[in-house]
Amino acid sequence: MAYKIVETQLAGQDLDNILEYITVSLMNPTVAVAFVDKVEKCYIALQSMPLMYELCRDKQLRFFGYRKVNIGNYIMLAL
Repeated sequence: MAYKIVETQLAGQDLDNILEYITVSLMNPTVAVAFVDKVEKCYIALQSMPLMYELCRDKQLRFFGYRKVNIGNYIMLAL
């Protein structure tokens, strides 16, 4: 069964900001493309196995079922 991935507007803005930082400030578009690929792989994995990532350690996030995905120096939250 495939689950639907919904990216919030804020998550999209965060991703855009991260990519701009990597591409412009760090002047490394190759790393930016690799980062997008990693995010996309996480989305694909979550569609088929939404419980594969560990629950957040923060009590409130854990209570609501949020899971965390480490992508390089960034953390993506999934619900």
